[in-house]
Amino acid sequence: MIRWSVNHPVTVTVIFILLVVLGAISLSKLGIEFLPNITLPTMMVITPYPGAGPEDVEREVTKVLEDELSTITGLDKIEAESRENLSVITLTFKWGTDLDAVAPDVRDKIDLAMSHMPDEVEHPVLLKLSASLLPILYIGVSAKESYPYLHKIVEDEIADPLRTVPGVGAVIVWGGLEPQVNVWLDRTRMDAYNLSIFQVEQAIRASNLSLPAGGMKIGTREYMLRIPGEVENIDDIGDIVVGSYRGNPIHLRDIANIEYGYKEVTANARLDRKPAVSIIVQKTPTARTTEVVSNIKRKLAEIKQKLPPDVTPKVVIDFAKSTRRAINNLVTTLIWGTILVSLTVLLFLRNLRGATIVGMTMPLSLIIAFVLLYFGGYTLNIISLSSLAVALGMVVDNAIVVFENIFRHRNEERRDAKDSAIRGATEVARAIIASTLTTIAIFVPMLFVRGLVVTLFKQLAFCVSIALIGSLFTALTLTPMMSSRLLRPQSEERGIMGRFYVRTERGFRRLQTLYRRVLGWAISHKKVTLSIVGVIFLMSLIFTRFMGSELLPETDRSIVQVTVRLPVGTKVEQTDQIMKTIEDMIVNTVPERVAMLTEDGATGAIAEVVLMEAGSNIGMVNLMLVDKNRRNRTSREIAEQLRKAILQIPGVKSVDVNTGDIETFLGGHPIEIEIYGKDLDKLIEVANTIRGEVRQIEGVVSTDLSTRPGVPEIWINVNKKKAASVGLSVAQIGGVIRTLFYGKKVGVFRKHGEEYDIWVKLKEADRRYLDDIEAIKVMTPQGKLVPLATIADIEYRTGPVKIDHKNKERVVKVYIDVHGRTTGEVVRDIRRMLAGMELPPDIRIKIGGAAEEQARSFRDLRTMLVMGIFFVLLVMAAAFESFIDPFIVLFSIPFAATGFILALFFTGLPLCLTSYMGLIMLSGIVVNNAIVLIDYTNQLRREGMKLNDAVLLGGMRRLRPVLMTAVTTMLGLTPLAVSRGVGSEIWKPFAVGVIGGLFVSTVITLIIVPVLYTIFKRRA
Repeated sequence: MIRWSVNHPVTVTVIFILLVVLGAISLSKLGIEFLPNITLPTMMVITPYPGAGPEDVEREVTKVLEDELSTITGLDKIEAESRENLSVITLTFKWGTDLDAVAPDVRDKIDLAMSHMPDEVEHPVLLKLSASLLPILYIGVSAKESYPYLHKIVEDEIADPLRTVPGVGAVIVWGGLEPQVNVWLDRTRMDAYNLSIFQVEQAIRASNLSLPAGGMKIGTREYMLRIPGEVENIDDIGDIVVGSYRGNPIHLRDIANIEYGYKEVTANARLDRKPAVSIIVQKTPTARTTEVVSNIKRKLAEIKQKLPPDVTPKVVIDFAKSTRRAINNLVTTLIWGTILVSLTVLLFLRNLRGATIVGMTMPLSLIIAFVLLYFGGYTLNIISLSSLAVALGMVVDNAIVVFENIFRHRNEERRDAKDSAIRGATEVARAIIASTLTTIAIFVPMLFVRGLVVTLFKQLAFCVSIALIGSLFTALTLTPMMSSRLLRPQSEERGIMGRFYVRTERGFRRLQTLYRRVLGWAISHKKVTLSIVGVIFLMSLIFTRFMGSELLPETDRSIVQVTVRLPVGTKVEQTDQIMKTIEDMIVNTVPERVAMLTEDGATGAIAEVVLMEAGSNIGMVNLMLVDKNRRNRTSREIAEQLRKAILQIPGVKSVDVNTGDIETFLGGHPIEIEIYGKDLDKLIEVANTIRGEVRQIEGVVSTDLSTRPGVPEIWINVNKKKAASVGLSVAQIGGVIRTLFYGKKVGVFRKHGEEYDIWVKLKEADRRYLDDIEAIKVMTPQGKLVPLATIADIEYRTGPVKIDHKNKERVVKVYIDVHGRTTGEVVRDIRRMLAGMELPPDIRIKIGGAAEEQARSFRDLRTMLVMGIFFVLLVMAAAFESFIDPFIVLFSIPFAATGFILALFFTGLPLCLTSYMGLIMLSGIVVNNAIVLIDYTNQLRREGMKLNDAVLLGGMRRLRPVLMTAVTTMLGLTPLAVSRGVGSEIWKPFAVGVIGGLFVSTVITLIIVPVLYTIFKRRA
């Protein structure tokens, strides 16, 4: 291939021109995302049970579903939450499971379980969890005069048009007043007329119908018969006859107040302290965030022209904005990396033509990567772009080695241009092929590992591998071809570069001489040399005990989300007042805010289960901040200051803060202590004890429990014998009470093309006190009204907010948020604390949350590291046709770990998924220098040179390419290491760790590998 490329320059040029064109087209079509689409092997089964408490939901819904779903093949774990009105079961399958394949089985199990549930239970909703479920936009819509109609305006004029935008998956509307027809029943009047709620329901339904009655033929025409019976106005509803008393009809207005009003307010929203309705937008799994958001904003601009003057929509949180900032930051980083690498090549070669030849490798390798990214269905995200930045300094390595050897033949041995190109490239071809394959081989274990690591980093493996293959192809074709045409002996160089070469060459010669002396001393003092480097390695391991660890570093995306919890049972009106106080405090203490959207309460929508915590005692503040580089505080610092201040407000029980980080989606809270057992009260008692101890640990800023007693409940204990004696069942009694106190939709009122629910419920004055429940009368099958107090006992109780299960076992979780220390450091302290506690024998404890995912991912990464080193060894053995040389080369890896550990420790950066991946990549990178050294030394020995002489000469001649490849890789990563833009937190540990590992490994490899070579080869 090398000879063919040199002899066919036009064909090679055409090939690379075509690649450039294809790359430009592919780049223009690549989508932009913050992260690759992460689809967890997880499904959620969400089952509404309106009006039911957590214990009822657990008994009648959750356990029934668990029994059926737990038999599904491939299930890893099953978790369940039984809340008020809702059962949420999370099915987590083994990584690699095709969710589309198991979904039919899940639906079959759900259908089977439904036959064993009460009729009031609604059919479950099945959701697959992926990053696409996360919101991409939060929009606030405020109004003054139009506020009473704002919810309807938002639904009809904003939400519905936005749902038609390509790529929009869901549009959720929160807050505002929703119109409906309220029928407020008067209990006293109903009792006086001897009417039951069932009679009222039936009467309204029967009087609000439009019935088809078949058809008839008259002459040559056929007519459809229809009986229109729907009410046309509110007065018609009042005219409905619901019964008779002493021969006179009883109309609905006689026993109820009927009004065209609003649904009971259960959720509020405000935009910058003004009454508002909020809109949450999700995208479809395959849509591109930035593209969808751009389309939404264009649509929103059109919609604004048609809205009432006082209705003002405003984008509060835009996740696409932070995505674009992160991508722009990485593009800038990539450009700076290119400049630094190019200058390094020019500095080492001191030959403008040579620097141009080598520099061509960078854009061409990246272009090849863009082509294959597009055809592979990938996107431009912080993983793929950072991967290209990582590869930037590596892709020139092959061209450097090839060009340096060609240059030596042309400049020192005075061969002609074509012969120098062919001979120089051929001599090092095997070495660069082996070094490229060793770097790629480090990713082979990804084929055998399943988990978050592979999901998150498969694009890194793909991008780096493709870029390196592209650089290898370029180095073996374009580099020798261009060298044969452009390269001249250095003696023929004139001008500035010629003078610069002469002056700096003396410095390189002195460096080579110094290196030869040090290497000669090391070979003569092998035991001392090995002892010194051994001590350095062992001492570096001590620092691992003081390093922090976490799943992923927290990124500053200029977003702060605060969730506030008040005592369970707090009315939404009281929660709203507290949230107004918090808004006033934020206005005074967070000048960095751009927009503020507040929400409290709950709408009852299924989406709340996935997107947020909701309830009458729950409030949330969404803040968009100015850009990261325009403020002195990070988003996390602002969030923590707010947490501390809000906790001082009377009535606030706990506060959670989130900065739009992906870690919450991947593993919940940073740390969750799971406490298993059967007795819920005992579990809560142990959880509270642990919670109190955990609060004393440094770095713990917030703790909470997944459940606690305290939901105020009124228990209506039906005496089944007394009820049966009058012909009533628990279901009949419960149905009456449910309709009177919870309410029930009994029809639809249509007007001007709009539909409004007709909702029946006791008037508020009849449902304020315990006596109001006792005064309820239930009609028997014989038509007699029986007071509820005669067939049931009524008492106050408290119940749990929700009941959690994991693998069908009750569990209470202690949620722990961390700030100021890494998750790993806090987990170590928690394990020590738990080890010293005495627990009841029937209680088990496990650490979960993001810490659990971190431990699992780190195990996968350790497996990949060991397997990767094994594959690297095999590749080198095949390349050298020997097991001794690869064994010598492997000694470069421990010192890469030394530099990696020291770099992270002294910069205060944590060991996380990205930095761990850097360590794995280092194992494939650092062996390249040793391969180049040993391969050339073997060539010299085959030419008849003695062992020590070959080692010394090989080291001298390969010093320059070894230093060049190491320095270009390190400088290519330097912009990532020093970047402070959006998303830089994720890749900074990777870049710093690789730079430190490569630096230390290169310095020590230049000494230790030749020393070990002489030891093993002399014995062989």
